[in-house]
Amino acid sequence: MRASLDDRWKQEEVARHRARFGPSFFESGAGSGGNRQDPEFQRTISVRKGEGRGRSRIASILGGFGGRKKSSGGIPSGASIHDVDPHAFSRRDSKQQRVDTMWKKEKKDMWRAIGFWFHFSHIPANAANNTYYKFAISAIQSAGPGVDPAGPKDIYSELLDNNKEELENWIGSYKSKWPTYRLTLMRDGWTGPTKRAIINFLTYCDTKTFHKSIDASDKVHNANYILKLMEEVIDQIGKENIVQVVTDNGPQYKLAGQVLMERRPQIFWTPCAAHCIDLILMDIGKIRRVQHTVEIAQRITMYIYSHTWVLSLMRKYAGGEILRPGVTRFATNYIALDSLIEKKGALRQMFVSPEWQENRYAQAGIEGSRMEDLVSRQSF
Repeated sequence: MRASLDDRWKQEEVARHRARFGPSFFESGAGSGGNRQDPEFQRTISVRKGEGRGRSRIASILGGFGGRKKSSGGIPSGASIHDVDPHAFSRRDSKQQRVDTMWKKEKKDMWRAIGFWFHFSHIPANAANNTYYKFAISAIQSAGPGVDPAGPKDIYSELLDNNKEELENWIGSYKSKWPTYRLTLMRDGWTGPTKRAIINFLTYCDTKTFHKSIDASDKVHNANYILKLMEEVIDQIGKENIVQVVTDNGPQYKLAGQVLMERRPQIFWTPCAAHCIDLILMDIGKIRRVQHTVEIAQRITMYIYSHTWVLSLMRKYAGGEILRPGVTRFATNYIALDSLIEKKGALRQMFVSPEWQENRYAQAGIEGSRMEDLVSRQSF
């Protein structure tokens, strides 16, 4: 059936050509005295001379025209390639693509290449939200084809140096505002996973910028050492540019701040408000009733998050998590309490559900039954 459809298509194309250009030289009985050597006919000469191991496709087409007066010599003068090879016409499925179709294909290919890069390089998908990712794609599109991408050596040498220089210029643009607006010097300390004590100093003028970081693991963090660090940073920045210094509200920081204000009267020491709230919440947590409530909440949450099946069941009924990241160290317990109160109804439904009752965790005498009893109490 496909062969008959192809033959019909060939006949339709030949008929269309005849209707457009008139009868060909073969149909009009033209002689064979021509010596036409056009390049488009060179591939049919072997057919006319009978060369090869058999009649080619073009010879079979010529034989199927019927009623044509075939010349005994070369190709007639003035004949067209369409007279002898209907396949010279463009097929209907090879039409020029529409612009929107080509754009969709290019977009699909581009997305596929980006996906390969992200997935096989273990790049998190949210990196596509980075402003510099979109900037890189735009720069690649502007550069066009044929531009070699940067290699590892380029990235870790020239490009890294360029970015460092640009960052220093950006920080310099903010430093130029210090004499006009003055600034706040902030101190922040933390202990990393390797138990290294790191002290960071940041500046705030019309925006917050990082100034320097110090590894103080081998130092005793008393008032004298903290005061020495603050005065060194103040001298680096310029005491005339600093309005206040903000640190934690610990005893050693409070003493260092008071001595600093005596030595440099133009600078004010201010305790960190977030650390003050931390200390207030810590003192509230020492109240016996609050402490007992926090302990019960900790028991429930620790039990749920220590058993994967119970955690999955809790997520099914509660529709989310109980524990949420704390804004500050001492606020974590109160955030967990608020989350338990919000999901109190869902937890009670979980402990009376058929899934829980039929599981081994609900058996009497084990920790699961004790958690069920705590959640079912009226005081919970």
